[in-house]
This record gives sequence, structure tokens and C-alpha cells, in this order.
Amino acid sequence: MRELLKKTNADYILNQMIFSSNMGKKYFQKIKKGLSFKEVEEQIQLTEKFFDLFEKEIIISIKSAISHINDIENTLFHINSKEVLDEIEMFEIKNFLYFSMRVQKKLNKEFNEIYFENPTDIFSILDPQNNELHSFFIYDEYSDKLKNIRNQKKEFQKNNLTENSEYIDIIKKEKEEEFKIKMDLTKKLKNHTTTLLEIFYKIAILDFLIAKSEIIEKYNLIKPILTNKIKLEKIFNPKVLDIHVSNKKRYQKIDFELEDKPTIITGSNMSGKTLSTKTIALIAVLLKLGFYVPAEKAELKYFENIYYLSGDLGANDKGLSSYAGEIKYINKAFIEAKNGNEILIILDEPARTTNPKEGTAIIEALIDELYSKKCSLLITTHYPNIIAENAKKMRVKGLMREKISEINEKNINNFIDYSFIEDEKANIPEEAITIAEILGVDEEFIKTARKFLG
Repeated sequence: MRELLKKTNADYILNQMIFSSNMGKKYFQKIKKGLSFKEVEEQIQLTEKFFDLFEKEIIISIKSAISHINDIENTLFHINSKEVLDEIEMFEIKNFLYFSMRVQKKLNKEFNEIYFENPTDIFSILDPQNNELHSFFIYDEYSDKLKNIRNQKKEFQKNNLTENSEYIDIIKKEKEEEFKIKMDLTKKLKNHTTTLLEIFYKIAILDFLIAKSEIIEKYNLIKPILTNKIKLEKIFNPKVLDIHVSNKKRYQKIDFELEDKPTIITGSNMSGKTLSTKTIALIAVLLKLGFYVPAEKAELKYFENIYYLSGDLGANDKGLSSYAGEIKYINKAFIEAKNGNEILIILDEPARTTNPKEGTAIIEALIDELYSKKCSLLITTHYPNIIAENAKKMRVKGLMREKISEINEKNINNFIDYSFIEDEKANIPEEAITIAEILGVDEEFIKTARKFLG
């Protein structure tokens, strides 16, 4: 999953999440491994509920409280196995409870997935003075005996008798009494272990939801509708969008629909095939994590696994070529599809490094073999003459030839239409030489290229 997050630019979005605690980060690391269908449903519902029930002022207050909570999962998890907690551990628990109570005051009972009752009764165990501070000490109030011992200790200190053997004996008695108190406190806290862990995990989820909601708002991501198909309107890639915005360049959002049968997309260089397929893969990955997605409308199918091929995979197989790397990857996806798993396979120009005749045969074979399988297959290619009777054929509209006189190297992206149209002949526009000419390639070279093109 980690490699998939990187290849699809999902990590660009996810790495911008700002957590208020290590608890939220740890919870997110589990999410990043990918979720089951049921877990995805739960995450989407949680996110929607969060937006419905939390206002910005409340979120700011909760973030502030969570930022003071340390990750004490190990301490809480091992309370039952310890005879006695030390003072640092007790301070951590008290500090945790103090700021948890602040969080609790801002929660809505309707949000039962993260709501918890105010743990004042547990806090009082560590706050015998009722001063409601988050600092901790073995207070005199825990024991009259301890109080008397400490009073004696003060008298010896006052009279500079700290070298006296009786003083040493008092120190020993103090430590013994403190140990007994700590044992008693540990025993009392053990009775609340389940509650403490429940609060801990709910705050972790809350921290994650806050960080998640901020990313959703930043990029105006949309809640996906879980269906048995893929139908997307106005999709965009946040990383590329940010780059275009910073460079004051046009960015075109596109629509896309993937049916049960395989889909093949053709188009010239610079027509956006790679970016479009990467964005579709990104959206599928974000759904797998229970996230909202970069689109204006999204009907999405959940997939057990996602295969996305783009670029050179040779580096993943030491000693093998690019072709060897990608064909092994394709075979892995193919075998999983044959086993009946519902998977998504997105292949950006597969077999690009082999000869067109065999490359075309490989693409035709994939489409033919996977036509009746449960998987969804999307392929882009430069290869011409692909028959692919069982595939839906799409083409990127490409260069706006009617405005060719207005196009130059600086504005060429403004005159490419990146949207898809159906094309049953799977035509590949011959635009490479025209684009080279627009980019200022030598005239003689262009003329010679056109001559050989015929």
C-alpha cells in the first residue's frame, strides 16, 4: 500500500495532515494499510457525522486540549501487569485524564463513536486535594500516617538533624508508606483500565478526524457514494492542481466512467492520459482509506486490491529490464483476477518498451481474458490498430486544431482538451509532429519527419 500511496500522489495529500498528538498519528498508520469494505463505510459515516456535529470554535478548543496529551498507550495497556505504578506513570495518567475531561466537555452525545462520559471519578483518585490540577504528587491527604511522618521529617530538617540516624529511619518509613499508597492507587486504577483505554482510543480517532477534516476542507474533497460502479465528475489531482495554481496555469477537471467491461484509452503525447489514470487510481486509493475524494461527484466501487502500473518497474526486480518488471506486475494482477477477487487494474501504457506488434497482442490478451472477470480494467496505450472487441474505447480529445494559429510553447496547455470521448475505432491522433513544431523544433527536422509520415 505504501508504494501505491506514493505512485498515485496520495501521500502528497496525506502527508499534509496535521495531528495534535501521536495518538492520532498511530491511528492513521493503521488506516494507511487499507480498510475492508465495512471499515470504509464506517470511516465515511464517521467523517460525515464529524462535519455535522462540530463547529470550528469547538474544534480549535479540542485540538488545544489534545495537544497536551502524551501517548501513554503502553502505560495504560500494562497497568494490569504491574504491581505498582511509579509517580511518573501516575502523573501521565492524571495529565491524560485532566485534558480528556476538557475534550469531553466539547463532545456531543449523538456522536456515540467518540463520546465518553467525563472521567472525574477516576481523576479524583489522583486528586485527593480536589484542586483540579494536572500535576501529581504523593499527597499527605492519602494517609494520616504519611502526613505525620512528613511532619516529623520537617522538624528534623528545621533543626538541621538530617545526619541523625532517626532522620534516616523516618526517610525509610516515608518511602515505605509512599510505596503502600502507590500500590493502593495502582489497584484502584486497575479497576478502570478498560475505561481509560476506551477514552484513549476515542481521542485518537477524534484527533485523526480533525486532521482529516482539515484536508477535506483545504481541497474541497467530496464524500464518495459507495455503489457497484465508478462514475466520476470533475475529478482533479491535488498535487498537480497546486502546481498549476502556483504557476497561474489552467487546470481542466474531467469526467470519467468505468463500466464492468474493460476500458481502453488512446490519445497523443501531452494529452493527459497518464495524469487522468493516476487521478483515477488516487481516488480509488483514497476510498480504500475511507477518505473523501477529489471530485465534484463520485460514485465508487470498493475493490479488495488496486493495481496501478505507471512508469518503469524494472527497479523493483533487480537485474531485470523495465519490461520484465512490468510484465511480472501485470501477471500478479492477472492471477488475482483469475482467482475471482474484485480488483481494480489500471495500466498506463503497458508493454511500452517492447515492439508494437507484441505489445498490442499483450493488451488484446489482457482485455480478452479479463472481460468476464470480476475485476475492472483500465488501459491507456499509444499502440494503433487495437481491435479489443470486448472493451469500451475512449480517446482524449487532445489538441484544439481549429485554434492552431494561436498556439505556442507557452500557452500550449491552454489549447489541449483533456476530456474523454468515445471512439470505437480507438484512433490515436497524429499530433506528435505538430506538437514538436509548436515547441520550436528545427524546421528541417519537422519537414523530414512529415515526409516520412507521408
